[in-house]
Amino acid sequence: MPMRHLVETGRPSKGERVEDRRKEDRRKTNQSCDFERRVRVRRFLDLYRNAPDPKRNELRSIHLADTYNGSKLPVKFLTASGWGPLLNLGYFELKQLPFLIGGLNHFQRNLVKKSVELLNPQPNESILDLACGNGWTTQFIAQYGSKTTGLDLCEPHIRSARSSFGKAGNISFLQGDATRLENVATPNSIDKIHCLEAAFHFGPEGRKALLNSAFHVLKPGGTFVLVDITWRTNYPEQIADVDPENRFRETWQMERFEPFEGYAKNAKAIGFVERQILDWTKPVMRVLDLFALIGFMAQHPLTRKALKLARSEYSAITKQEWELLLHELRLSQRVLGQSRYAAYVFTKPITDVFTR
Repeated sequence: MPMRHLVETGRPSKGERVEDRRKEDRRKTNQSCDFERRVRVRRFLDLYRNAPDPKRNELRSIHLADTYNGSKLPVKFLTASGWGPLLNLGYFELKQLPFLIGGLNHFQRNLVKKSVELLNPQPNESILDLACGNGWTTQFIAQYGSKTTGLDLCEPHIRSARSSFGKAGNISFLQGDATRLENVATPNSIDKIHCLEAAFHFGPEGRKALLNSAFHVLKPGGTFVLVDITWRTNYPEQIADVDPENRFRETWQMERFEPFEGYAKNAKAIGFVERQILDWTKPVMRVLDLFALIGFMAQHPLTRKALKLARSEYSAITKQEWELLLHELRLSQRVLGQSRYAAYVFTKPITDVFTR
């Protein structure tokens, strides 16, 4: 008997030695697979970090385009809720809430109007609309008679914008990096720059590069309107506490939000003059409670049927997807509940051209 043999000799039996070798082989195989996976991930990260700018931008463009093309469940839900062709959260005034029956697009356009009011475009001004998406905001700005250029990193967005709005004489669309505006404009050549709800994708260093780049190409006296989701405190790394599995950040292709005070601090350090800061958290973020309510209602057959009757587009979302979506919407509530939605108006001093 194997047990008697072990007691008598102090050594494992032949059968036990074979089993031990098998276990050791499996352990080594698993270690090898884990090592190979880590090597592949490391190679991809090295490729991304060390790639020349065009290649890195190509990778960023692919990831961002995938974020907004409807392949991810939260965007599928937003699209079914009437989101598009604009790609922003929207501005929800209480008196306009009955318009929700027609979907989110009315409120998205309302946010564009609020943002462009701060820009105050004038005829024949040269204006850059950064991260222009499908071009709706760019054409809205151009209606004021300005010479407007929409810039976006994602080639599918630029293709869509040109198809929809490219025939107007005072509009052009370019694929490019908003953090490297010197590639699309000469120094001191742009009257105004607009960036609506996009810079949170850029990362901390990218946002500093955005401010530097905007300052570089703006004319003295030029205006930069920057509207973005920001973090409430000066510790944006706390997002890991409410998004420990990185699901929110992975879905929206971002690292962390800029602190609310960070934009103004960095802009002043570069040389901008702060003209106005508006806190739009309440009218923008109140939609999160609505989304969570819809997600909760969709967990029950009768209320899910009522939602589909109210918006036929919800029929494209399966029962299993609604279950997953409820967790995604609650996660968004937790993360964005720690954020502030802010609009900043900065100007480049007129004296700067003489002092620099």
